[in-house]
Amino acid sequence: MLGVEEQLNICVGVNLATGSRRKSRTVDLAAIERLNREDSIELWQQMLEKAPPKYTSLEFMRKALVYEAQVKAFGGHSNA
Repeated sequence: MLGVEEQLNICVGVNLATGSRRKSRTVDLAAIERLNREDSIELWQQMLEKAPPKYTSLEFMRKALVYEAQVKAFGGHSNA
């Protein structure tokens, strides 16, 4: 069974630890939406390199994780 990060590496098409991209540039939003609270916290710590704020809701964590996954896959806002 794959761990949370490995599952999302497949879904995002990006190695979340290194940022290296594979051919696919899709983000499987449903995979992130299926994460439970513990897995969301674990992924948050891996992606953002710090723990989420203590009383962060699961819904907010999922939205933030989706955003971070998209930034890693497609890039963030331009500097303009």
